[in-house]
Amino acid sequence: MVPRSRGGLHVWDNVVAACRRCNAKKMDRTPAEAGYHLSRQPFAPSDGFRLTLGHLEPGWEPFLG
Repeated sequence: MVPRSRGGLHVWDNVVAACRRCNAKKMDRTPAEAGYHLSRQPFAPSDGFRLTLGHLEPGWEPFLG
């Protein structure tokens, strides 16, 4: 995973959700550099409904194919 500040892309395989405090602590380092480990590798969801909660957010359309 490459931080966006270091040229990483905003794609499913490179972005994970983090609370504001953890994201600020990680800063522009990789999870390994920050001493974090992921419980599982990021992946593109196969079911867009899980993200839409019953309605499609227009900003999400490009990611849900």
